[in-house]
Amino acid sequence: MRKLSLTLLTVVLLHLFANAQGTSAELDELNTPSTPAFTILGLSPTDVSRPTLAKPFLMDLANGLDGKSIASDIAIETAPFWWFPQHELTFEKYYGLDTASSFHVLDYVQQSFSFSLATNDASPDIDSIDSRNIAFGVRFQVLPGKPSQAFKTNYNYGLKRKGLLENTLDDLIYKVEEDEIQSLEGLNNSIATSVENIISTHQTSLPESTADWLTEEVVEVLQTYSGDFEKTKVLDFLNAEKLKVGSSINAQLIEMETLSKVGWMWEFAAAAVLNAPTNNIEYTFGQDWAVWSTLTYRLDSKEGSANFNDFNLMFRYGGNFQDDQTFNTDIGLSWALSGNNHSLTVEGVFRNYTTYFDIEGVDGNVYETSESEATWRLALAYQYRITDYLNVALTLGKDYENSTLASNGFFSLLNLNLVLPTKQELALKH
Repeated sequence: MRKLSLTLLTVVLLHLFANAQGTSAELDELNTPSTPAFTILGLSPTDVSRPTLAKPFLMDLANGLDGKSIASDIAIETAPFWWFPQHELTFEKYYGLDTASSFHVLDYVQQSFSFSLATNDASPDIDSIDSRNIAFGVRFQVLPGKPSQAFKTNYNYGLKRKGLLENTLDDLIYKVEEDEIQSLEGLNNSIATSVENIISTHQTSLPESTADWLTEEVVEVLQTYSGDFEKTKVLDFLNAEKLKVGSSINAQLIEMETLSKVGWMWEFAAAAVLNAPTNNIEYTFGQDWAVWSTLTYRLDSKEGSANFNDFNLMFRYGGNFQDDQTFNTDIGLSWALSGNNHSLTVEGVFRNYTTYFDIEGVDGNVYETSESEATWRLALAYQYRITDYLNVALTLGKDYENSTLASNGFFSLLNLNLVLPTKQELALKH
């Protein structure tokens, strides 16, 4: 692995970061089990934190690569589909709320495909050499789950709220254009009339409280206007505020992305590890590699709850670049309880090592045969996120090669994962 390729990757990521800056809400499409690059390094059996890091962090990373060294304990994950605005993709289509439009498996793959990179310290405790592991991974979904009941309820409420608020602002815009409103006092006095007109012409029955909250929201909008009454200025203001309605509801829906999808989810992933024994990117060699598939069933959360339960079934096949005769097959089960800032995971994995070798038979012919050895892993992991940059983690159990597994600590970079800011903002139904 040459220095140029890693440096180029950092420059590309830095460029994308710089050009993807914006204030639009971000849709995290990476909520399914752990980042492949992190998983193959064995750093965390549960979801990793994915804060949006500041631009200087990428600058430091680029500077480190220029010096031929590799930063430790970082992870980067990015989904190319979300680098650019998706103007044709609506919430209805993305979440399968529109039964009239069909979605192909390739659409799920395209939207969820992501690339990840992670590093950690590979130096033994008794070794003073500063070595690094560098892991690369990809993943995608072929089954994305279905929208949760809470999301569907909030989506339908958001559509209704959007329509009522936009129609009320349209009514005020019309009155200003027709000179029915010629002062700020007249504008404020017309709110109640406009709200009443919109509600009375609505085709479906509305709760009695609708007029109250609609009036309150319009009043809040008008309170942000400053200056004297000038027709052109007022019209520009009202039209601008009308455009903001959809963005505001988008942001609210995106905030509940973690709880938006439930049911069956099916993901495929692959990852590989390179080792830099002297922490020099010019001298690396291949280590572990693996491909795996994870089938997840997520229970729909109770109303008002921010927690969700995941049950995962994992099949994995892997090996080592330095040993082309031995391979491992894993079958694992896990349960994860996750909330806004914490996660608890119980994981059990059965592993079977198979080594192939040739033997010479009594007839003088060479035959391929194999030997198998079984082992297992059982782990309980708890992670609490204090801030976007500080986690507390505890892992207890038995690892494959070790009779006991125990680790804990405070860390600000381990389990740190970068999701590049993106321009996605799904459209509400027009």
